[in-house]
Amino acid sequence: MTYVIRPQLHLCRISGHVVGLDLQSSRYTLFRGAVAKRLGHFLAASATESEIDWLIDRGLVQDGDNERPWPCWPPPVPTASIDFRSVRLVPPTLVARALLAQLRAKSTLSRRPLSLTLQELDMAMRGARHTTLENCGVVAAAFHRAKRYLSETDQCLVRGIAMARLLARRGERIHLVVGVTLPFAAHCWIQAGTTVLTDDIDRVRAYSPIFAL
Repeated sequence: MTYVIRPQLHLCRISGHVVGLDLQSSRYTLFRGAVAKRLGHFLAASATESEIDWLIDRGLVQDGDNERPWPCWPPPVPTASIDFRSVRLVPPTLVARALLAQLRAKSTLSRRPLSLTLQELDMAMRGARHTTLENCGVVAAAFHRAKRYLSETDQCLVRGIAMARLLARRGERIHLVVGVTLPFAAHCWIQAGTTVLTDDIDRVRAYSPIFAL
């Protein structure tokens, strides 16, 4: 029989601990001690039958037909970031669209579960078939310039969802990534292949991916 992490729960191992992101409740949990040890064994495919039973009793693991215990594929390892100074021609109308997209994303996240928003984004992104770094760079630059008009404090998820939606509508295949680090902090960013569109490369390297589309 195959066992999997329960739906909507995504996990990441960091320094002997396990961090969980429950998309249904939009909450993070830092697992320690015996829970972290058992979850770590499960993620490494080395959990004993008694450990699996223990995790099932606590609602962390369930029967499933997935052959892999990890709930999502990791994104490509980032190697570079966009140099916004090199993007000179950014239409003002695109900056306005970036502003509007963020306002819409913020409204959506305030009214609906994160899981539903990400499921809809995943469906939209499946229709994107190509990744054109030049085109992605112009959109990223528009969002960068929009920071003059919107506060960016604790808005990385809003910005990420808004940018991913806009790029998906343009047919660009990108990755939305959520990462965590300890002492606990979480961050969301957008990648086009291995190029980060929303942040400096050094910033995202401080985080371990816990979820990606």
